[in-house]
Amino acid sequence: MFAIGPATGVQLATGVTDLRKGFNGLYSAIKHGLGRDALTGGEAFVFCNRRRDTVKIFFVDRDGMYIATNFLGHGTVNPKANESDD
Repeated sequence: MFAIGPATGVQLATGVTDLRKGFNGLYSAIKHGLGRDALTGGEAFVFCNRRRDTVKIFFVDRDGMYIATNFLGHGTVNPKANESDD
């Protein structure tokens, strides 16, 4: 089991990601799309699908690589929910 603590950076991939991708596909999206090296560890990368009802988190630590998937039974992810309307 992996743990994301207060020192862990969280990178949200904006836009739509094909969540059929596994380790290699998400790593490529991180490296080429976000310009980050996921293998250095310390960061969690969050992706969502077109309907925004499923989220995948890609995370690397000293024990290995992890992908966690969460399907939202009700509602959708709203990436702008915490932005102010100023």
